[in-house]
Amino acid sequence: MTNGLERKNADAGATMRRDLKLSLCLLALLFVLVLSGLAWDGNWQKLLRVLIGFSAYLLVLLSAPGIYGFITKRRAGPPFAAFALAGAAAEICSGWLRPTARTAVDLSTALAAAILIGGAHWLALRYWRPLRERIIKKNELARSSTKAI
Repeated sequence: MTNGLERKNADAGATMRRDLKLSLCLLALLFVLVLSGLAWDGNWQKLLRVLIGFSAYLLVLLSAPGIYGFITKRRAGPPFAAFALAGAAAEICSGWLRPTARTAVDLSTALAAAILIGGAHWLALRYWRPLRERIIKKNELARSSTKAI
């Protein structure tokens, strides 16, 4: 019984680690598209801000101790603090380049970025797979009930 439970937990952890890597690749692809659009428009200041913010987000997220433990299979799930810290670091690193910035570091904006950017990424990693599986099960049930009719 415990062997099956351990195997199920190990499979869930491996799936979540794969999802983290996939989400970072998709995020990188999204930023390449955004940076391409900014370069096309010639908006070099915003391109620099987005590039610095994205680089800081990835660097802090991948170097956070909790993420390292998660990737090396010592944690069950990704820690929210690592994502929040990465979101705040991205805002702090890119915020000083904003033309309307009153100070070099705006902590309230950094806190908002930690909750919004880091929180959204963390929530997506935690809950998208169970939600997807529920949707697929509903579709399978609907297909099987229409075949029976």
